[in-house]
Amino acid sequence: MNIKDVTTTSFGLIVAYLLPGLVGLYTISLYAKGVRALFAHPNEAVGFLLLLLFALLVGVLVNGVRALIHDALIHYKVGKPFGAAYFNKIDNSDKLACFMAVLDEYFRVFQFFGSLAVISPPLYIGWALCGVLSIPAAVVLGLLTTAVTISASSVTWSHYVDIGHRILEGEFSESVFAELRLVVRGQSWKEAEKTPLLTTIDTLQDKKGTSDFVKAYKDFVTLAADRNVLFPLFPALTKWIKL
Repeated sequence: MNIKDVTTTSFGLIVAYLLPGLVGLYTISLYAKGVRALFAHPNEAVGFLLLLLFALLVGVLVNGVRALIHDALIHYKVGKPFGAAYFNKIDNSDKLACFMAVLDEYFRVFQFFGSLAVISPPLYIGWALCGVLSIPAAVVLGLLTTAVTISASSVTWSHYVDIGHRILEGEFSESVFAELRLVVRGQSWKEAEKTPLLTTIDTLQDKKGTSDFVKAYKDFVTLAADRNVLFPLFPALTKWIKL
């Protein structure tokens, strides 16, 4: 696994577990004031490490609650995830790379919003009890935040399931590479600025079906994001996975 893969995966795990864990730990501190004393270590580095470890623990526990409560609602409204038979269809590196990208870019975000939906009610109740917000404001903002996070998680779950199913069906189109090149050439850049991105598209096409496809895909997405050109490339990419 190369460094870029590790970085992408690590960022997804931070979004899914550490960030909700920090919010959850802060929420707990609203009810149990003594929690903050756990991190008041004479050595700041040790205190920070304890904070991260407890946040991860809380994040895992919150995700467990999310899986029991929030996910049941999402599965009922949107649809259940993949059956075991679907994963037998990952028979080449193209499918694996795309499915892992969907996992990192959609499912981790789904976990994040789902966890926030679980944390929001006790968070706003805690703020009301501590006098940070008035009771009416806490009720309104709490309901609004919960509704937004549930809606956001529902949307990301739909994308995750839909795109994942289409990837596992194995329908790829070579024409997408021509469309990607067309989009890049249509940008109002100097020719020298277009060349690196065009080169990554060539490499992506050459590596299709090989073990190097994952690295080529990551390089392409990273460079496209750096150039702020992912949005205009999105229609072509969605055709690739037959959206």
